Amino acid sequence: MRVRLVFVTLAMLIGFGGAARADIYGAGPAYGANPTGGFATCRVINVGTSPVSVTVRQVITNTNAVLALSSDTCNVGLGAGGNCAYTAPVGGNFALSCRLFVTGNDPQISGTLDVQNPLGTVRVVVPMQNTNN
Repeated sequence: MRVRLVFVTLAMLIGFGGAARADIYGAGPAYGANPTGGFATCRVINVGTSPVSVTVRQVITNTNAVLALSSDTCNVGLGAGGNCAYTAPVGGNFALSCRLFVTGNDPQISGTLDVQNPLGTVRVVVPMQNTNN
């Protein structure tokens, strides 16, 4: 009898919790660094009502190189209304894109890709899109 109660309780909890899903978001490509480089920053905000995790964070060039991040505040859970950013230095004049994978019960993310010149002046801002829709 006790085993049955445990299984029924577990089934109810799973049913009430909702299924987690994963979405892919992207921004770009965008030019904006000058021939000597600059920075690409992907800015993210959780506009939903439940927490999410940004499990993959990438800045990609038009030559398909994934750039090493120099800063990353998206490496922890992101609560409702929370925001974060990750940045990569750019070593030349590339078209740049952001890619991120987001998991949660109902991921709803908004954000941008900002491309700055070596002095930190923002040259271009591109909105992020959910690529699953």
